[in-house]
Amino acid sequence: MRVAVFGSGAFGLWTANALLERTADVRVYGFDNDPHAASASTHRLIRTVYGDRHLYPPLVVESLSEWQRLSNESREDLLVLPGVMWLFRDDEYASFATAATAAPGIDRAAYPVDELDVEDASKLHPWLSLHGISRAFFEPKAGFLRAAQCCDALLARFKGKGGQFHPVPMSRLGRTESGTLEGVVLRDGTTVEADQFVFACGAAMTALFPDIFASTRLTKQLEFFFDSKLRHDQPAVPVTVDFNGAKDMFYGLADPAGSVFKIGDDTDRGTLQQDHLEPTIEDIKIGQQLARERFPELGNAIPRVRVCKYSRREPSLHPIADRHPEWTNCWLLGGGSGHGFKFSPALGAYMARRIVGETRVIEEFSSV
Repeated sequence: MRVAVFGSGAFGLWTANALLERTADVRVYGFDNDPHAASASTHRLIRTVYGDRHLYPPLVVESLSEWQRLSNESREDLLVLPGVMWLFRDDEYASFATAATAAPGIDRAAYPVDELDVEDASKLHPWLSLHGISRAFFEPKAGFLRAAQCCDALLARFKGKGGQFHPVPMSRLGRTESGTLEGVVLRDGTTVEADQFVFACGAAMTALFPDIFASTRLTKQLEFFFDSKLRHDQPAVPVTVDFNGAKDMFYGLADPAGSVFKIGDDTDRGTLQQDHLEPTIEDIKIGQQLARERFPELGNAIPRVRVCKYSRREPSLHPIADRHPEWTNCWLLGGGSGHGFKFSPALGAYMARRIVGETRVIEEFSSV
């Protein structure tokens, strides 16, 4: 079976690697290298707590072992697990505590989440201010992935196992006939033919398949980078996740390898427009405000700012991982809503099993 995968981010590469275990002829075609894509980010968090979204924790547990295996193979520290500290104001912690202790499908004894005394929590992080925080929890088997490095390692693994990579991106879909896609035209005019086509093109999925991804909205998410006091020979401090009142959460992580401190703002700042890709003065001020609030030792430093595109599928926030509803040889993977990267190994394996007919459909990932 010949399979063509379009997209060389985490979704596409994990699917391609899983397919290589089942069929020899797998080709990956790089889509436009989008510097604002989630897979191009320096870091993505990985954690097993997902509130009432009970579908995700087992996928993360499955993916943790795959990320660790990739890290060992590549001899790079791709997966860093200093723990995640969850911070709450007032009664916000109630639903979290319930989810932390009752996550169907995973063993909480193996992946614990423990409540900390607020004073003890402050001892785990040298720069942390816990002003306004009433409850803190610690998840020791959680942390972050060095995302862009992960994708480089995945591509190297794919090519090392005989997979074919073609950097020429697609131009348009080819013709369809009798319920199948007959080909895809590349920008150099070449037509790609295959038995099965997989599209994992990130933010471009809304333009390629507007009807199917009609409920997916591209949102502007902000990442802030400060110089860190940690050196590469020092252990990483816990990641902090701060539930910011009635707003979304923001997180802070220190990566000693790059001597960088990153704050990621999960607030939905509206539908992304093309002219919003460059950070504004207001964006910089947001980063400084978050730093002053939770990491005052950063002072008034001016952060480097990156705008990240999230493909937010509303209202469920579940990704699409399914066959095209009209074309039987076409498969779609997208709408990760910012959290899909962490469990992309499990999602890619699921897609590979679907393509070769080995598994049942997960309805939450349906395209219809």
